[in-house]
Amino acid sequence: MTIDWDQTTNAERKCLNAATKALRSRLNIDWQTVFQRAFGLDDQVGDGYQDNLRKGAIAPGKAYKLYTWLYHHDRALADQVESQIFALRAATAPEAPPLWESLIKRGRFANIRTIKAQSSLGIVDFARREPIDPTALKLFDEFIFEIDAPLTGEVMAFQGYGGQWYPLPLSTVAPTVNVQKGKALLPVDDEGRPEPLREEERPGRYRFMFVIVQGDRLPDLETLQPHLPIPTRIRDDIARAVMSAPASDWVVLRTNIVFKQS
Repeated sequence: MTIDWDQTTNAERKCLNAATKALRSRLNIDWQTVFQRAFGLDDQVGDGYQDNLRKGAIAPGKAYKLYTWLYHHDRALADQVESQIFALRAATAPEAPPLWESLIKRGRFANIRTIKAQSSLGIVDFARREPIDPTALKLFDEFIFEIDAPLTGEVMAFQGYGGQWYPLPLSTVAPTVNVQKGKALLPVDDEGRPEPLREEERPGRYRFMFVIVQGDRLPDLETLQPHLPIPTRIRDDIARAVMSAPASDWVVLRTNIVFKQS
């Protein structure tokens, strides 16, 4: 596993301190030399920056550079930092519903792509759309998903952020839609035309999951609110309903998107 330093907290970046201190002592160099070697001559910091490191109050970009410096000098120390961070996350993370986690793990990172809506194109002009690297999306950018459904069935979607999962309505009139085997643009409006999404408030990494099921097996999602996290028990109920079907009758498609500041 690797650390996405843009997503780390001060407490997690603080884990760099002990390992950096140990390597500094072994190399017999002062703190300023440590930061010069780690950050480069064009990214200098002032005296006393080690106090920031001790508190974890350093920028994610600098944390990444410092971790990379550690990694190249002592892989064991770098692994120690990773282990401490993952242990910290495990100790503070909300309890994950086991059935829901099993459903997520069955997801494939395939048959799905993100499409950015260009201002020069109308919604009906998506035939001329171009897929983009999801990391290029910014807050307020409009986008839509294209899935290549491996089977015909009813599809529901969810988005994950900050350790929670939320329902992602796929129609302006219903939380789920029916799709035929093959390509489909989602979400759609009440007339079945593509209806772009956008994130306006929170930058960062989002997880998206689309679940396609044949037959009348999906639970009722009408009571779920898009802006409220799905309770643990309900998530497990959804996963149980899906996974009770034969494996050939359902599929999970996944993708991740990083939204940058505008």
